[in-house]
Amino acid sequence: MPVARVILITPMAFVLAMAGCGTPAPAPVVEWKDTSPHRESAVTANGVRLELLDWGGTGTPLILIHGLGDSPHIYDDLAP
Repeated sequence: MPVARVILITPMAFVLAMAGCGTPAPAPVVEWKDTSPHRESAVTANGVRLELLDWGGTGTPLILIHGLGDSPHIYDDLAP
């Protein structure tokens, strides 16, 4: 029967290992530009206003709903 491998790091070993780790430099600020070809609009249904992006196309509409904390721009590469 195999024996589990256990690794123990003592507090001093951890401090010595982390001594070379400084605070990382902040990431440069890059301005986001919307280059995806879409049309912005809004619809109201049952008293609720929904903003939408329409990438156009023909045929039956495909509705993509983003998750909480995202925006419809998560589909910028997929939708066109």
